Amino acid sequence: MWLLKSAFVGFCNSEYETIMLFSGDSDFGGLLKYVKSLGKNIIVICTRNRMSTELEEVANKFIPAETLASFLKYERKNNTTPHLRGE
Repeated sequence: MWLLKSAFVGFCNSEYETIMLFSGDSDFGGLLKYVKSLGKNIIVICTRNRMSTELEEVANKFIPAETLASFLKYERKNNTTPHLRGE
């Protein structure tokens, strides 16, 4: 968590206005509350049933991950299975 906090502090001192978090984990709540107190915007992206109360309270905007499914969809080009190392 120390490394993440260092990254957030660097962000807070930057010209960026918005941070996007791809997680619903409540462990980020305190850190994002601090970031928001510095005037930064918070966007949280996660599945609807996984967003913690802490993040719900601090987020300026919530984007349900389900709405990105078609945009992020992975399609295999052929029906072959990737080979494992050593095969």
